[in-house]
Amino acid sequence: MGHVMAAVAILLSIALILFSVPWYLHTLPAVAVGVAAFSYFQAHDRFCAAYALAGKQHADDGNVVAVTDIDAKKADQKHAAKLALQAVAIAFVTAALLAVIAY
Repeated sequence: MGHVMAAVAILLSIALILFSVPWYLHTLPAVAVGVAAFSYFQAHDRFCAAYALAGKQHADDGNVVAVTDIDAKKADQKHAAKLALQAVAIAFVTAALLAVIAY
């Protein structure tokens, strides 16, 4: 998913430049950049935020099991939130840079 969204962001940026759209529309690729960053963060950490938020774990043997330890569940949810906030921060910085470049 990360590679696909990165490609979407690049292609969308090129299209917006070619069609000379207003500067504020140049911030749209930042959404794709944020999704790509979130995907890359999860892949890097070998972590699934969807499982964490659902209180589940994908074990090495291929089975999906519920996380029963409350502290582990909270730690997983905290890690998922951290990854999401990092991705949002990257998206905002990207949007600001694209807006400045386009303006």
